[in-house]
Amino acid sequence: MFDAVPVDFKESSNFTALSASVASAAALDPPIFSSVLFVTGTTNITSINGLVRDRRITLVFQGALTVTDGGTLNLAGNFVTTAGDTM
Repeated sequence: MFDAVPVDFKESSNFTALSASVASAAALDPPIFSSVLFVTGTTNITSINGLVRDRRITLVFQGALTVTDGGTLNLAGNFVTTAGDTM
């Protein structure tokens, strides 16, 4: 049903996780069964929908955009990404 895809974040860290590609959007909608999301596009993100207690996701950005602090996101300020950044 779901395929595990190897994801290398660092040369020294290699693990397998369920992953998916999602287009950037003001309100990002992560797929329910994915823990690693490859975010494509350059639309700034102001909120992430569908977050529940204890759910952890990793965002891997494919381009430059801004993740805005506030709303459903409690960050230490806005996060400006470049290709390859993770959050």
